[in-house]
Amino acid sequence: MFLAVALLMACGYFQQPAQHTPADLSACLQQYHPASPDPIPPNGQGARFLRDVTYAVPCQVLASAGEQRWSVLVIATDDKMVRIYFVGGLLSERCDLLRKVNVSEGPTKVTIALEAGADPTLSPAAACSAVGQSYVTEVTLSQKLGSRTLTGPNNQGEIHHL
Repeated sequence: MFLAVALLMACGYFQQPAQHTPADLSACLQQYHPASPDPIPPNGQGARFLRDVTYAVPCQVLASAGEQRWSVLVIATDDKMVRIYFVGGLLSERCDLLRKVNVSEGPTKVTIALEAGADPTLSPAAACSAVGQSYVTEVTLSQKLGSRTLTGPNNQGEIHHL
């Protein structure tokens, strides 16, 4: 038994989770930058994303903080690239930021779900400001959206085609 476990460990089956440094997080968050918004209609949920939008890069060194709802999806003219608009925490507070974008493509629907994250050095009792920042990120689907339905945790969000 001991030999089997030792062999599995040598092959990498029981790896310790990666330890990330503050430099990893800083390097990731330095990729955030001002973004030009898409031509979204100036009414509804999209109105808040017409100015002061920050491009968010998924940053998996953030500690998981649960689901993050998207507000607007914009499908590009190529029918593959999707820009995802959402409200997150302030970059300066390092909480409720974009940790991960999960995309699940099926024959009839595409599900897009965002995962929020926070600086892993923050105390679990630390509170984030109620002030939100407008963000956008993007994903490229493996094939054209076509007649498939876009969905996700925020099924009330707006979907626009360019």
